Amino acid sequence: MAISFNPNYMLIEADSLNRILNNKDVKILDSRWYLNDKRKGLNEFKKNHIPNSIFLDLENFSDQKSNLPHMLPSKEEFELKVSELGIKKRDKIIIYDQVGFFCSTRIWLMFKIFGHQKVSVLNGGYQNWKKKFKTEKYIKSFSKTTYKVYKKNKVILSKKEVKNILGNIKFQIIDARPKNRFDGIVAEPRKNIIRGNIEGSINIPFDSINKSGKIFCNYKLKEILYKNKELEKKKIIVLCGSGVTACNIIFALHKIQHKKKIYLYDGSWSEWGLK
Repeated sequence: MAISFNPNYMLIEADSLNRILNNKDVKILDSRWYLNDKRKGLNEFKKNHIPNSIFLDLENFSDQKSNLPHMLPSKEEFELKVSELGIKKRDKIIIYDQVGFFCSTRIWLMFKIFGHQKVSVLNGGYQNWKKKFKTEKYIKSFSKTTYKVYKKNKVILSKKEVKNILGNIKFQIIDARPKNRFDGIVAEPRKNIIRGNIEGSINIPFDSINKSGKIFCNYKLKEILYKNKELEKKKIIVLCGSGVTACNIIFALHKIQHKKKIYLYDGSWSEWGLK
């Protein structure tokens, strides 16, 4: 089942968020996360955050049974953890991270996969919000809900599925890692992972879609994403190091309303590049 996206509701500006901060049907999720310090996001949240925010721990919202990092949780895990945050199906969810487009889109895609309708990313993230609007230390709590997933959209591909697609001219694999990692010039940050890339993949770094945390307009995004002219006609599979930053490219493709299907290879290079 394809995900239904309305590009007008994918993104929210700080001014707009500030006007609806106290709306009871709005849930603001602080998703700040750092690869090399798993506690840093929570520690920053405790010091200051956007008013009424709930902290969502990316590490916790991953499959705890998998030996690969950040794999999508099961439907049951997701329901339980979202219920604990006090989120309802009708809520408008707004997600932010530290810089705008780093890990917030991973949480956005997760909610879309599990069928949540109203999900937006805060353009500019926390770094831009705090320049203009108030922050607070007080942590608001919400009553536990009973969140139910009624559909799960087919967006995630396994290693086996990606292998079967290799060489298929109807598909293009995009690797969202930084260019020096894609090219194998520098070592991977995780142990026991080789350098290199998937045969036939192209590199569009995850941070190429924004400037100072603000996503580019559609015209500029098309220039970046469709530099390879054939890409516009193809189904797309996106990967990165562990399936987190790849979601920035997926977000951008949906924003420009890419006509073909878009998938995430969730295991990403952490699985493909295992020694």
